[in-house]
Amino acid sequence: MAKTIYCAQAVMNAVLGKTSSFGALGSAPTLYLGLSSTDPGTDGSGKTEPSTGGYARKSTAASDWSAPSAAIPSVSTNANALSFGTLSADWLSGAAIAYCFLADASTGGNVLYKGTIATPKAFLNGDGCTFAVGALSLSES
Repeated sequence: MAKTIYCAQAVMNAVLGKTSSFGALGSAPTLYLGLSSTDPGTDGSGKTEPSTGGYARKSTAASDWSAPSAAIPSVSTNANALSFGTLSADWLSGAAIAYCFLADASTGGNVLYKGTIATPKAFLNGDGCTFAVGALSLSES
């Protein structure tokens, strides 16, 4: 996943010791993994998330992500499987989920990272949706 404009500005402000949208960064914000059938875009406004079938963004903790690599770009992957559980109805009327993103809120909020899913998939009633360890990759350059 690549960084959005919002995240780039907030990170830059924090690094420079200016007021940041993240606050003082005394602790990392909770990040929420979301899914979309459409590209969220560089500002995060283009996402189309499921709204039925038990969909909710997946809360992640710091322990769900590997330590960033000491390289440019620095990379972190999901250190634990991240599951959305079993669907109770079709998501987006069977439209393929082609994008994932990390946001700073369980609904609404700001998209911080976004990326494509290697093999887009329609998720239907009774399906499970899980990202295996290492399936998601964040990069910071």
